[in-house]
Amino acid sequence: MKIPFNKKWVLVEKEDYANYLFVTPAWRGFTFMQKAWGFELAHFMAAQYVNKITYLFMPKDIYDDLSQKYFASLFINPQK
Repeated sequence: MKIPFNKKWVLVEKEDYANYLFVTPAWRGFTFMQKAWGFELAHFMAAQYVNKITYLFMPKDIYDDLSQKYFASLFINPQK
């Protein structure tokens, strides 16, 4: 998969004093476990590690789309 450098990105999570092993459960929750919980998968995230701080990013268009779908699933049609 090519990294979509031409898109705007949003910061999904920032963890101080973390390494990749610490944020792997969060990343897995966005990219794998969502299907098991009945949500659509994120499919693409990126991580940046700077001075013991981990940043998880997602393309803004994907983030906006998933946010709308999750909101609808949780509050508009919770029975689905």
